[in-house]
Amino acid sequence: MTDARAGQTLLRASVSARVQPEVVYTPFHFPKPGANIITTDNSNWATNCPEYKVTAVQLKPAAAHAA
Repeated sequence: MTDARAGQTLLRASVSARVQPEVVYTPFHFPKPGANIITTDNSNWATNCPEYKVTAVQLKPAAAHAA
C-alpha cells in the first residue's frame, strides 16, 4: 500500500540496488496501478507531467491495509 497526501494506491514493490535507499520508483505510463492517484494536481509547466518527483509516500505491507 502506498499512502500519500493526495491519495493511496496498491502497488507491487520490490527492493533493488538499482534504486537509491528511500526512493520509490514506479512508471506512470500504465494507468492500472494508479500511480497518478498519489500525485497532486500540480504539474510541470513545460511537459504537464504530474509533480511526481516530489511526492512523499509511505509504504506499508498490503496486509496492514486490510486490517
